[in-house]
Amino acid sequence: MASPKSKCLTVVLGVILLGVGIGLGRWSQSWPVIESQASDEAQTQGEHPVSEADEPVIHLSDAHQKEFGITMTPCGSGLLEIRQAFPGEIELNSDHEVRLCARVGGVVRQVTKGLGDAVRAGDILAVIQSPELAEMRARYLSASERLTLAETLYVREKDLYAQTITSQQDYEAAAAALAEARITLRAVEQALLALSLTADSLSQLPNLSPEAFSDYAVTAPFSGTIIDRKIVKGQSVEATAEVFTVADMSRVWIDVSVPAEAGASVHPGQLIVVTDTPGQVTAEAKIRYVAPIIDEATRTILARADLPNEAGQWRPGQFVTVQVVTARVEASLVVPKTALQPVDDRFCVFVHTDQGFVPCFVTCGRSNETSVEILTGLEPGQSVVTTGAFTLKAEWLKNTFGGDDD
Repeated sequence: MASPKSKCLTVVLGVILLGVGIGLGRWSQSWPVIESQASDEAQTQGEHPVSEADEPVIHLSDAHQKEFGITMTPCGSGLLEIRQAFPGEIELNSDHEVRLCARVGGVVRQVTKGLGDAVRAGDILAVIQSPELAEMRARYLSASERLTLAETLYVREKDLYAQTITSQQDYEAAAAALAEARITLRAVEQALLALSLTADSLSQLPNLSPEAFSDYAVTAPFSGTIIDRKIVKGQSVEATAEVFTVADMSRVWIDVSVPAEAGASVHPGQLIVVTDTPGQVTAEAKIRYVAPIIDEATRTILARADLPNEAGQWRPGQFVTVQVVTARVEASLVVPKTALQPVDDRFCVFVHTDQGFVPCFVTCGRSNETSVEILTGLEPGQSVVTTGAFTLKAEWLKNTFGGDDD
């Protein structure tokens, strides 16, 4: 039988255990409530972006701005060029291209210039030994001598006729012979000049050596580049044979293929921006010609512009992209396209304020390759980030979605 002291200890121990159990029960009932509150707070801060009105300000020191390459510019009104892109091709300017013919039949004695050589006006490209030319030069010298003789006879007959020593018939015969000699010499001279010989070269004919008497020099008509050569030394050529093609490459043509449905938007005088295929070289020109007919095979309209090419960066046959400036509009607010950053299905720009950089969602209007019109979301004069906006966007999204560990 238990003693009274043991019973008392049992009662006290039971009371203590009962109190502990009641406390544990109450604590266990309060645990889910605390977890729920913490989960709701985390969900509010980390899983959903804050509203646009409460966008976080991004703080960057001057050193960090320089490190990230961030540049800014005030937004304002501007002239927006509306452009339309078409394919184009560089072509030789046929106004500055010549295909040289031999002009006289003979044998090629010497070739002094080759493909790709730069030439100046008057440079000798080749020498043709021509019996035909030798005969024409001989006829010229003969006609020149006959003219000298006819002039002498005419002067003598004129003096004799004035002294009534000779008859009028003899005087008139001498005058007729002089006129005929002049006509003969003139005809031969014109034939030689038509072969590109000069008056100075004709005066030097009596001094030519027998070896050079039959030589005909093919010369460059203007400064340019030899883009084709069709003769070699020792070759026999005819008078009509094409021997060289010389082109002045300092100006080229741009042939633009305009689809028929876009023909109404292209006309002479419009400014075009030409870019090569890699997008590394750009130039401007103006349309000088638009074909009045549509090509039946391609269903396109030819538009042509003249482009300077002093540095030789444009090569005939090269494909290019041509942007035709179809309109110029004055927009009240224009920013560079580099300032725009896509966020879901909207665009935002980053504006610099006294507190830092703030994202602003904008509505875009008309645009071209470099600029875009802003309809809503910005005010004139606000400083917009034009370079480095992507870095600010990444920082903003990290802060917005709770990814910042600081």
